Amino acid sequence: MTATPQEFMPHISELMRSIELCALITHKQGAIVSRPMSTNGEVDYDGDSHFFTRLSSGVVADIAHDPEVALMFHRTPGLLAGAPVFVHVQGRAEVIQDRARFAKHWHSSVDAWFEDGINSTDLCMLKIHAHRVAFWDGMEHGDIVLA
Repeated sequence: MTATPQEFMPHISELMRSIELCALITHKQGAIVSRPMSTNGEVDYDGDSHFFTRLSSGVVADIAHDPEVALMFHRTPGLLAGAPVFVHVQGRAEVIQDRARFAKHWHSSVDAWFEDGINSTDLCMLKIHAHRVAFWDGMEHGDIVLA
C-alpha cells in the first residue's frame, strides 16, 4: 500500500521512538557498508534524521563519494516491546559543520562520544533527508514517497 506522508508520518515517528539504534547504510568503493548509529532522542520524525559523527570518519568519506544512503530501524518482538517493527528509509545525506545547528539536535547521550561536546574539533552532524520510507509493524505496513 502506498500512503501519503500526512497519513503515516505520526505513526512512523511513534515506531521510530521505540528504537534507539539504526543501521546507516552507505556505498564504499562498490561495496555496501552498514554502521550502527544512535537516534540521539530524535523522535519527532518529519523525514529528516540527524546523527553525530567525526568529520574524519569513514562514513563521511563514503557520503562525500555517494550521498545516497539508507537507514534501517528494527525492533525485535517481545513481551514488553510488542510486535516486531521494521522501518527502512532511503535518502540523501548531507554533512553539516554548523555548531548552531548541532545545538538544536544535541542530546546528553552523545557527550560520551565527544569529550568537548559541540565544541569538539572533529565533530560533524549527518542529516539524512528521506525520499522514501517503508514500514511494517506486524499489523500495518506502508510505503511513503516524500518530496
